[in-house]
Parts: sequence; C-alpha cells; structure tokens
Amino acid sequence: MTEEAVRAEYDKLVADFQPSPEIRASHILVPTEEEAQAVKAELDGGADFATLAKEKSIDPGAANGGDLGFFGKGMMVAPFETAAYGLTEIGQVSEPVQSQFGWHVIRLEEKRDSAPPAFEQVAPQLQQQLLMTTFDDTVAKLMEGVAIDIPDAELSAAVDAQTETEAPAQ
Repeated sequence: MTEEAVRAEYDKLVADFQPSPEIRASHILVPTEEEAQAVKAELDGGADFATLAKEKSIDPGAANGGDLGFFGKGMMVAPFETAAYGLTEIGQVSEPVQSQFGWHVIRLEEKRDSAPPAFEQVAPQLQQQLLMTTFDDTVAKLMEGVAIDIPDAELSAAVDAQTETEAPAQ
C-alpha cells in the first residue's frame, strides 16, 4: 500500500464527510438532588464553576474543572445529553438533571461543527481497509473460472451450505 493510495482514500473520506453539531460542556456531578440544587444556587450567586467542580463533584474528571471536552449527539446518557444540548448560550448553566450516575449541573462552554479526522489519525485504518480490499479483489480474480471438485458428497454439501450463507444478498 502506497501513501498515495492511502491519501486518495482519505481524500474520499473527507469529501464525503458531513459535519455535525458538537458541544463542549462542563459538569458537576453530585449524589443527591439537594446537593445539586445547592450547587446551582452557589453558581447563581456567582461562584466559580471550575472551583466548585473540583470541590464538590464526584466525577473522576472533576480535577479539570468538570470539563468533558467536545461531544456529539449520542455520546452521553440521554438525560444529560438532552439537558446539555438544551443550553443555548455559552456560559449558560442547566437546572439539575438526574442520570444513572447521580445529579448533574451542566455548563455550556462552546459549540462547533465536527471536523473530519486528521490523516495521521485514520491512516492505519485506511491502510488496513485498502489491504483487505486489494486482497479480496486479487483472490476474486484468481478464482474466476476456477472449478472446485469435491468428490466427498457430505463435504461438498457442507461447503455449498457455507457458501450460500456467506454469499452477499443481491
């Protein structure tokens, strides 16, 4: 596989890429609704979100101020995602929302459209795909016109049955 072939596949991937909305949010996760309401009240009173996240959140990511980074739809649990995507203004803080992990208070940090992955990030997978496609095409060409005779009737029937289940639907 040449780098040119891999880059050509990457160019096709980028040409077909459809950006989708992503958001970056931070959250403070606490075990109870009462604690979440208290956190929301502190934030409404002017408390620093990142500081409160470090002090009060039970989430392992609390050390970085509760920042979850960018995520798209379908990447978070439903109640959290609905609340996070319901925020419209940068810096806006949600009402407490419950998920199976506890109670979240969420702040919207940024909005953007997703970008295609960098070439370096996907090159190994593209190279593997090209290798498999080339292998399959080469084997198919070599098999053209080849007749396989299996004299054992039982083995022949088993091969036929296997071939039928592997054949692509037309």
